[in-house]
Amino acid sequence: MIIWDWHIDEYERVNFFCPGQRHIGNDYPDVSQIIACPDVPQINRLDRQRTIIYPCVQDTSAITALGFKYAFTKDTTQKWDGESIILPPVFEPQKPQEKTQDAVTIIHYYSQRDYANYQITKNLNIPIYGLDDNPCHDVQGMLAKTKFLVHFKHLGYLCNVVLKSMMNGTIPIMDKKSFELGYSDYLQPDVSCIVVNDHDDVKKILTMSDATREDYIKAMNESMAKVMATYPEVKQKAKQFVNAVG
Repeated sequence: MIIWDWHIDEYERVNFFCPGQRHIGNDYPDVSQIIACPDVPQINRLDRQRTIIYPCVQDTSAITALGFKYAFTKDTTQKWDGESIILPPVFEPQKPQEKTQDAVTIIHYYSQRDYANYQITKNLNIPIYGLDDNPCHDVQGMLAKTKFLVHFKHLGYLCNVVLKSMMNGTIPIMDKKSFELGYSDYLQPDVSCIVVNDHDDVKKILTMSDATREDYIKAMNESMAKVMATYPEVKQKAKQFVNAVG
């Protein structure tokens, strides 16, 4: 299988469960082989019977309408009208570090992609990192020293920065609409993450005691451990899935 890499985190997830030949760039790979590819415009020229889509959107109906049959989905709620298998997040818990800052937001091109939430976050005086105007070259390092990740984002699906926050003991704070974009299999509101009804509630949350924050971190670690325990089984099923496509 060839894995067309458009996003390094997604490539690493697919390759972890289904090792394949990495292909980078706009040139088409060898179309005689099975190709795993995200939902990008270039899929239009690929063989519908030998392509496995790994979608990064909640609504996949536009992809299946093109005739694509197979998918690596991210969780139990991401819809796919065809044959699919869930490849869960690849968690690699990091060594705990001292938390020296309260909160950050890390979203690439935030002001361009979700201007309303960008303004909400900016008005809360939460530091915003990401391409293009304030890049963060060490996301893991940033999260390792931060108590909370504020993630108000109404597009995409199961963002990797939230998964990295879990690995670093950084508690995600979302609103309801953000949380509905792929997190319910891996996070539980008021247990392992925080879902607010009012964005201004963030100001109070940032004063949370260390003891309460440790309870959230413990719950996140337990959630990750449950997912990690499934990896051998998922790898076996993923191998069978790819062989069936081939």
